[in-house]
Amino acid sequence: MAKSLKVLHIYSGNRFGGAENYLLTLARNKDLCPQMEHSFALCFEGLLSQSLSTYGADCHILGSARLSRPWTVWKVRRRLYRLMRASCPDLVFCHSYWPQVVLGPAVIKAGVPLAYRATDVPRGGQWLEKAASRVIPQLVVANSRHTENAILEHMYKNVPIKVIYNPVDNRTPNNARKVLSRIREDLDTEYDKIVFMVASRLVPLKGLHILLKALGTLSDRQDWQCWIAGGAQDANEDAYATQLRGIASKQGISDRVNFLGHRKDIPDLLCAADVYCQPNTEPDAFGIIFIEALYAGLPIVTSKLGGPVEIVNETCGRLLPPGDFKNLALVLEEILENPELRKSLSKGGPTQAQTISDPVRQMRHLYEAFLSICN
Repeated sequence: MAKSLKVLHIYSGNRFGGAENYLLTLARNKDLCPQMEHSFALCFEGLLSQSLSTYGADCHILGSARLSRPWTVWKVRRRLYRLMRASCPDLVFCHSYWPQVVLGPAVIKAGVPLAYRATDVPRGGQWLEKAASRVIPQLVVANSRHTENAILEHMYKNVPIKVIYNPVDNRTPNNARKVLSRIREDLDTEYDKIVFMVASRLVPLKGLHILLKALGTLSDRQDWQCWIAGGAQDANEDAYATQLRGIASKQGISDRVNFLGHRKDIPDLLCAADVYCQPNTEPDAFGIIFIEALYAGLPIVTSKLGGPVEIVNETCGRLLPPGDFKNLALVLEEILENPELRKSLSKGGPTQAQTISDPVRQMRHLYEAFLSICN
């Protein structure tokens, strides 16, 4: 009989993006690998803790902490230490720099095996990244080969690293036509319009300004709309959102760019869109949203950077040089004018998504990696 493992995930919990979706995937699909029992410890209550609760996950709130206020860090470390004594996890899985710095030392002090998962691509030089690199785990899980190389270069040279693509379950609705009609009616989008969609945090590295500039060159065409899903989560993101609206206005396309804010129905939106376009200006570690879009049969247009290079190929999308909005516009126009190309790329999506991120296979890989530090 396979050994059961109690895995305690530690994370901040005050934002929402790819890292949070990863944790929700594990909670939502816990039955796919019953040998792992997942629980969660977060420092902040918010959308992540609420969403975990909807899946019946065991979620503990340790309390807020600020590195500039050491006494708050000591307090949450003591709370984590008491939680580990009470719950006796077989290992702790830490997600991203900040919790590695704040909570990782308490795990090591308690003698519990610590695994680390990079949610961003290490670049060297950032103070929080450097601080995290001094908290040495027993295992690093990289979500792409690109992330693995960056970790080896900038963070952990002598720690075992396993590349395990993110498990992503196919949540594309079964009643696709009905969902498409409902979403398009709700968003006042005509059925015959080609919808370019992006769902991401509102940060410049996602290239949303590049997308809007490219669409601006297509302003004379009336056969498309654009949906941008994602809400500002801090002052910087709010400023970027304002900048994006300004670009859309200047390009004369405000009437065809719909800023949707934060959405909980991303699978439904993808089902109602036609093309997923996210022209990153910097490397992403992976990109769960690309897998979700492929499951929905959306052709992908993105930059030839980072983890998405390992996801997207010629059967399901296009990889472009970053930052070149004119080249992006040419590709988007080609996709607009060629329904057979859209159909061909759409067919390749679900198979590629399953190949990369089948949740049963990837959760099994994660379990086996954890076993290597728990024996």
